[in-house]
Amino acid sequence: MNEPIKFQKVMVCKKGDYLFKQYDETKDLYIIKSGQVRVYKVEGGVEIDLDVIGVGGIVGEIAIIDGGKRSASVVALEDTEAFLISEDDFAGVSAKIPDWFQKIAFILAHRLREADAKIDRNMETDKLGHVAAAISLISYSDHCQALENGMYEIGMKVMENEVVDLLNIKYSDATAAFEKLQKQNLLRFEKGKAIIVNRNKIDEIAKSVLKTPASTPET
Repeated sequence: MNEPIKFQKVMVCKKGDYLFKQYDETKDLYIIKSGQVRVYKVEGGVEIDLDVIGVGGIVGEIAIIDGGKRSASVVALEDTEAFLISEDDFAGVSAKIPDWFQKIAFILAHRLREADAKIDRNMETDKLGHVAAAISLISYSDHCQALENGMYEIGMKVMENEVVDLLNIKYSDATAAFEKLQKQNLLRFEKGKAIIVNRNKIDEIAKSVLKTPASTPET
């Protein structure tokens, strides 16, 4: 008969304490003994709730299996105790598990990583669309001037501030979106000015995030 696993290490967390944070390189696994924890990730400056784990629940399993960074943060919602299983302890237990079972566990962890990456890519695409929508809106405002070649010009700082204010995002997120639009030859930057190279294309990207296509204002 197999001996039951004995958990020797207990982590005590006060409300608000983190077991680990997104992108940490720690590998410990936790089994909630008492209390409950919140699992969430941050994308685009926004916290996305993934789960609330209570007594008997497990967190940290992906990193301890595949050795990757933490894909989410885990914080105590109340005073919480958790059994801690270190990477070494886990390796000792997993060494007694058949190879085929270990391979299944690794495949499952890999699939979870892939699913998480798809969520990230989808959110990044959606963010780009919202930034394009903000630029489209700004391009019809008094801040923007039409150029003779069919392009439009606006002060770089003005565009940054307007996009950040409209979407309530970080400057770094806005800048990242601007760079993607620049690579697509839709934006250009010259001497503190942002040049909207192809407003029609930006309008098309903008409409992809709207529930109903907006009519184009008269210019």
